[in-house]
Amino acid sequence: MCFQTTKGTRLRIAKEDIIVYKKGKRLGKGTRFGAVCRHGFFYEKGVLQPKVKLVKKNPGAPYDRDRDIFEGYHSFIECPKWPGKGRVLGMFIIPKGTGYYQNEKERVAETTIWVDFLKVIR
Repeated sequence: MCFQTTKGTRLRIAKEDIIVYKKGKRLGKGTRFGAVCRHGFFYEKGVLQPKVKLVKKNPGAPYDRDRDIFEGYHSFIECPKWPGKGRVLGMFIIPKGTGYYQNEKERVAETTIWVDFLKVIR
């Protein structure tokens, strides 16, 4: 997942815990949440992930985009209606005091905590 920014995108600090959502895979016996884009990476419930420095990079980005952020904990602001075939949805928290960037649909944060799987109602 690549987070796209514009010239006006600035680092924010979470004033309170922020609920966000991710698409992923159910691993083990439902005790882990697997990242879709980073194969082999998984989350365990309630565990604060290691802090990652958010760096804007510009590897040939189009002129209308400022920089892209590749490293960090990427998530959706709104819960997707359907995660896709073979995928699950997870609820996560960006903890109070954490640095993050936000665009129209996504957030990318320095750290996150997996809360639980979400049930998909179609």
